[in-house]
Amino acid sequence: FGCTCFGEKSDGRFDRREHSFGTRRLARGLGMERCGAIVDPKGLSGVDIGFVWAGANYHLQSPDIGLYTHAQGVLNHLFFNDINDAIVVAHSYGGGVLSEALVGDEEGRISHALYLDAFRLEEGQSVAGVQSNELVDGMKKAQQSGEMIPPRPVETWKDIWGMVGPAVQFAEPRVKPMSPNCFLETVRGDPFSDERKYTYMRCSQNDNAHFKGYLQASKADPRFQATEVDGHHNVMVLDPLRMAEAISAAA
Repeated sequence: FGCTCFGEKSDGRFDRREHSFGTRRLARGLGMERCGAIVDPKGLSGVDIGFVWAGANYHLQSPDIGLYTHAQGVLNHLFFNDINDAIVVAHSYGGGVLSEALVGDEEGRISHALYLDAFRLEEGQSVAGVQSNELVDGMKKAQQSGEMIPPRPVETWKDIWGMVGPAVQFAEPRVKPMSPNCFLETVRGDPFSDERKYTYMRCSQNDNAHFKGYLQASKADPRFQATEVDGHHNVMVLDPLRMAEAISAAA
């Protein structure tokens, strides 16, 4: 879960409207950062957020790091950079991070939570728990033995993420193992209790049943706007212009 923060600038300083883009396990130079080059000519400027276990901060990873650490990283970035009225876009696993960050956002710095083909976790849910009991059991065994969770096999990336060619070549050495805590830690409150804007955006070329279900649930939820972008799960890698346009329209 890496983030890049985009916002309009005035006299060299960030204005109140900021965009925080979250990617799943793809660090600097890939994923949402590619959208920065597209958004930048429109008067926005990007600021990197480095999370433990991702990219340049990977050396800080440990089995103790998990969902709670990543959510606090989002809130710390907003606080220490004095960002308000933030649009936080969370992708895949990052949806769980966003839900936990919303619970902890006591100052109301996040004005728009956008789940991009992401786990739209609710109170008491975990990324593993919403998938299967078998996955939870496997994660708990790994947790007890201090093991890390390896990335999905590269040969599956085309089907599950739509990634081929140069994208795979770049990402393969940069996609790193994650702590079981990322998948086991549960959201500690109701992330959707405050009045702010909520959006669920599904990648239409991804057949993942969970994300299809989240889209349908969001359509039935009056708190949410629900939409789709024509692309596969890692659309920010495969077609960053299309993704940037979709997010701009939803924002």
